[in-house]
Amino acid sequence: MADLPKHLLLVEDEAPLRQAIAEHLGDHGYLVEQADSGEAALAQLSDFAFDIVVTDLRLPGIDGSAVVEAALERYPDIIAIVVTGYGTVKDAVEAIRRGAWDFVSKPFQID
Repeated sequence: MADLPKHLLLVEDEAPLRQAIAEHLGDHGYLVEQADSGEAALAQLSDFAFDIVVTDLRLPGIDGSAVVEAALERYPDIIAIVVTGYGTVKDAVEAIRRGAWDFVSKPFQID
């Protein structure tokens, strides 16, 4: 039996980047839903059990750390990945401490 496609929530406030990443991930078999804010992400997480959440750390309003915490509280097995253009070692350690699976700094190779 083939593996089922993974449902992924992509949270990024920069629309062109979000759309490019979503398209690339979709081309690789992920079923991608997009959110342009932490608030939108939390609403989507309350409605659906995603397998993976990829979130920008710095978002207007509710930030990526809060998205990761809420996702893990609701779905303890979710894989959470934090992406940021303002990453520091401290930010990376904090994201992992809060339960993120990985921390990626922008700019990054999409592959």
